[in-house]
Amino acid sequence: MIKKKQKHIIVCDECKKELILNEINVQEATAWVNNHTIVNLVYFMCPYCKRIYPISIQDARYFDLLYDLNNTKYKIKKINGTGDLQKAEALNKMVFKKLNRLKKHEEKLKKKFSGTFICEEGIIKYLP
Repeated sequence: MIKKKQKHIIVCDECKKELILNEINVQEATAWVNNHTIVNLVYFMCPYCKRIYPISIQDARYFDLLYDLNNTKYKIKKINGTGDLQKAEALNKMVFKKLNRLKKHEEKLKKKFSGTFICEEGIIKYLP
């Protein structure tokens, strides 16, 4: 049986054109904030009016938290099959705690950068 993919249609807030979400090119770029702070921005852009829709905003702290989370996940893989259930349970709890910490940081960044991102001459900038 062949499954049909559903088309997720969104409407651009700026130009009111319909965009098919499956076809939108998700991009990643470095964005300048206040001419000195650099963040990594994962986003998609309306192909008609070029409005930028942030998906994820990532700073140095984000990457530190992500590294810490992935390191703990790696430790779980290392002990897999050893039969050390106590250690596996403790590491599993740590993963959930670190994942929650990462999610909270992402929410904090979304609030901090709740303005608009624009693209000028190929450079992404933040406008508060």
